[in-house]
Amino acid sequence: MILIFSTEDWERSTEDVMDWIRALGGDCARYNGEDLIGEREYSLELSEQGGEVRLDLGGAEITTEDVHVVWYRRGGRFSSFTVHSQVGGHHETSTQLDRHMRSEMASTARSLYALLADAPWLTRPDQASGNKVAALRAAHAVGLDVPATIITNSRAQLEAFHRRCGRIITKAISDGTAFYLGERRYTMYTEEATSEDIAQLPETFLPTLAQEFLEKEYEVRAFYLDGACYPMAIFSQRDPRTAIDFRRYNMVKPNRSVPYRLSAETRERARALMHRLDLPTGSLDFVKTVDGRLVFLEVNPVGQFGMVSKPCNYHIEKRVAEHLLALGANDLGELEDA
Repeated sequence: MILIFSTEDWERSTEDVMDWIRALGGDCARYNGEDLIGEREYSLELSEQGGEVRLDLGGAEITTEDVHVVWYRRGGRFSSFTVHSQVGGHHETSTQLDRHMRSEMASTARSLYALLADAPWLTRPDQASGNKVAALRAAHAVGLDVPATIITNSRAQLEAFHRRCGRIITKAISDGTAFYLGERRYTMYTEEATSEDIAQLPETFLPTLAQEFLEKEYEVRAFYLDGACYPMAIFSQRDPRTAIDFRRYNMVKPNRSVPYRLSAETRERARALMHRLDLPTGSLDFVKTVDGRLVFLEVNPVGQFGMVSKPCNYHIEKRVAEHLLALGANDLGELEDA
């Protein structure tokens, strides 16, 4: 059986892969990280001898012997968990309790992953959060073009960087997140930082990542799986709304997105990068500049692939299903040989 760890929201691709697994004759089960904070019952039980582990996930009991492959698609989002009523009216105590309970849920998730550590995985949890600077350094090492980048908390250093580059953008150092105010959702995007913006900053501030502004001809999103690249060109610069960050989707008039062919040299360098980062899969982002550079930006180890698969007819969902089934077949073969 293939056990899939996913999340409740924004994961249509997980369902599509599960449909393909079943269509290809496989068996799978899905467990969302949010189930750890919901009403769905679960338990993790080690036998008295510490060998076989039984997992009761929502009333369906399986053992570690039943799981031949694990796919970590995404994990639980515990940051929004809060105590519904303040403890004795003390906000500080409630905040501390929230922090502790989030830590307990995250540790429970890690315990579940640890119980399945001996199975083959497609992306392990510790691979899921990439580091942008580490990826840029690794990309440079394998011969990919990368943008000038700085992380600083100094206005003077940011001003100097701006002068050197002419124009710069800022983005989150970690993964971007969304904030909620009532029913409204606010998302973090890449933004240009002008000299006027920088002048309004204090002398020191929280650490900020800035990069040279790249004048784009188009963007490239390439999904990577087991040595193969599935690239797509996104003509985001044709719409002022998406010109700096294509994730500011225009639902009325979406960006034109078409299949793209990476050069053999770039494909080989992408493979070398993913090998260097020890990532079996992920979404790689590039920019093709107006002066002909193909610049690597970052890699998301658990990036979305439905947005590439469907416009380009790559059928990536089937590729992922086939890859998971092959991992399971290899694991069974090794067990039989032993």
